[in-house]
Amino acid sequence: MAYSYRDRTACEHRGFYRNPYHGWVAGVCAGFAERMGISPIWLRLLALFGLFTATTLTVLAYLAAWVLLDRRCSC
Repeated sequence: MAYSYRDRTACEHRGFYRNPYHGWVAGVCAGFAERMGISPIWLRLLALFGLFTATTLTVLAYLAAWVLLDRRCSC
């Protein structure tokens, strides 16, 4: 079954969330991308750019999102 970032499921979230089922590390970029309706590769590239230009800020923001955002249900 192919996964589309624009699909809506029975367990729809209102705010931002992380999606560890389709993410690489913690699902932060995948969750944000799914919520915004774009491909997660763009956010991953933005995060990579942030690691090279503002390492501390990027790492702290990613860790905060990992801890504070709810995990998307697996439905």
